[in-house]
Amino acid sequence: MTGVSWRRAPRIAVDTARVWYQAASYLAASRTTRAVRHVGTRAPHLLLLVRHLPPAVNGGIYRPTALMQAAVSNGWRVTALCQPAPESPSPAGLEVKARIPSQVRVVEWQFSQADVSGRLTPSLDGGFSNIDSIIEVARRTLGSDVPDLVLATGPSFAEFVAAMVLGARWKVPYALDYRDEWSECPMHFVQKGNSDRFWESRVLSQAGLVTFTTEAQRQHQIRTFPALNARVTDVVPNGWDEPPADARTSLEGAPSRGRIQVVFLGNVSIYDAPGFLHVLAATLAAQPDLASRIEVGFVGMKEPKDIKAITEFPIPGVVTSVAQVPLSEAQRLMRSAEALLYLNPARFNRYVGGKAWEYIAAGRPVLVYGEGGESGALFEGYGPAMLVPRGNPAALGEALERIVSRPVPSPVDPGFLRETARPFRAAQHITKLECLIGKSAGNGASSQQGG
Repeated sequence: MTGVSWRRAPRIAVDTARVWYQAASYLAASRTTRAVRHVGTRAPHLLLLVRHLPPAVNGGIYRPTALMQAAVSNGWRVTALCQPAPESPSPAGLEVKARIPSQVRVVEWQFSQADVSGRLTPSLDGGFSNIDSIIEVARRTLGSDVPDLVLATGPSFAEFVAAMVLGARWKVPYALDYRDEWSECPMHFVQKGNSDRFWESRVLSQAGLVTFTTEAQRQHQIRTFPALNARVTDVVPNGWDEPPADARTSLEGAPSRGRIQVVFLGNVSIYDAPGFLHVLAATLAAQPDLASRIEVGFVGMKEPKDIKAITEFPIPGVVTSVAQVPLSEAQRLMRSAEALLYLNPARFNRYVGGKAWEYIAAGRPVLVYGEGGESGALFEGYGPAMLVPRGNPAALGEALERIVSRPVPSPVDPGFLRETARPFRAAQHITKLECLIGKSAGNGASSQQGG
């Protein structure tokens, strides 16, 4: 505790000891035999642990929101625990919040105020001390109204440990939903500590169901964690959200514009936008006539490195930047652009970005920068997609020339759209959860079967 004031030292010692006591209790919970639950025909009660819910805005809010909608549609009761909502929510967040069914009980927990030694205590993504905050709020909120199932969806992943502990204490099963990977995640937004791998292995060992968004992630997890039983794993891909009527703009009959718009939508910061822009600059240097015919716009959240690469792009008028917009506006932009840009870095080989489904549903040509992986396989089956190898200015130029020629995209198969819509995916997820707790038909709820 070098450098710690004498006033803080006693509290740090006490809080550090308390965290280790909690860790020991969590470890004991991980050794509890997996619970089995049979709810029969009555309405199940789901406790959902998720770090962010709207009006917070990030890529992780859409899947749990759709899951709550599907659960309520199937007659479930839902209690959701999340961190405090932003004090000044954005229009984008309020728009998605309106989708949460009124029947859902949303309860916020507060961040832990424990003053612990960072060197002497376990740490993991989402904050190890926050696990106890989630557990205590769950117990106070539900009291004797024990849920039939605890489902944690991450990131963040402190919720996964909390789900394991609550499942053991209540003697109910718990399920885990990986929207992204945990200790194996290649992205910076999963902030790993000194014990992520250990606790990930523990929570996987007793989970009743573990779902992933791609088959590559499922297979990688099975290979990486011997404690994970492949029989409890499954895949529930992400999907696209039905846009409001005024967002379904078509370009048919639209007046010709000077520059062809190629638009990227989403969280720019987790993709390699600077790398793409470097190759784009080389492309336009070799084919200067293209510079006056295209406009590449980046719509969404950005980090300083992205802003720098955009503002310092060497050819004026080609690259533009727009701040984050509500989903309905993003969908309108998708359907009004000549083409959409999908960045597919090599480290994303096990991933399909949520925007991929939205892009395909928009029916526009898609410029996929980067071949291979799960995203590459998806877009290879989408006719209007153009896959460009990374670091190849000539291939990028050929793709841009095709876009400038304004190709007419072929219609997307309606069956594909129906089966990749987020409500359909969420209904599939609920069906898997109902199998876990032995729910039988006959409670009067509408039953949506998934594949």
